[in-house]
Amino acid sequence: MLPTVTILRHAEKELGGGPPLGTDRAGRRGPGSRTVRGWTRAGARVELLWPRPGNSNAAVAATPSHLFAARVGETTSQSRRPRETLEPLSEHLRTPIDDRFLKSEID
Repeated sequence: MLPTVTILRHAEKELGGGPPLGTDRAGRRGPGSRTVRGWTRAGARVELLWPRPGNSNAAVAATPSHLFAARVGETTSQSRRPRETLEPLSEHLRTPIDDRFLKSEID
């Protein structure tokens, strides 16, 4: 059986510094973080990819065995959204997020 690759786009960001604003996990304003809508969508993705115990309906899409997100750079991309988008799924699956690579290191 061939492996399945599912690609998720990171969740919403703030637009132009005005509302809606990006917030970090603790609720503090965080440039490079997701908006409230982005946090909500990331949580909803768990339902698509996580087979709930005791539910005869398995996950809608293939449940991932690996999670990858671009790492936040010190001098390059400051976006935390790729990792933040996967955090709810990572917690439910108990699967770590591999963020070894910067966005600029990925073709």
